[in-house]
Amino acid sequence: MKSNKSPIGPEKLADFYAETEAGKPASETSSPESSPAVYVCPRCGNKISHRKEPCPHCGYRGYVPMSSKETLKIRMILFAILLVVAIAVYILTQNN
Repeated sequence: MKSNKSPIGPEKLADFYAETEAGKPASETSSPESSPAVYVCPRCGNKISHRKEPCPHCGYRGYVPMSSKETLKIRMILFAILLVVAIAVYILTQNN
């Protein structure tokens, strides 16, 4: 069985995660809204186009963090769903 251990040092991996959490794009230039997101493989450092598929360069299948923009989008959707559920529960449990 192959191990998904990263051959790069923990400092480089920590920098990668810090950049990703800060919302910096993996490419040197900021990408416009219409272009797809670009991610960096934590194992080999090459650019990958999709975080859920294996790296085409080294085959890394481990965790590639989402960008802060994707995280914010998911949080807003979940907040809206929870708000609707809370309002529905409040309305349905009111004693008339």
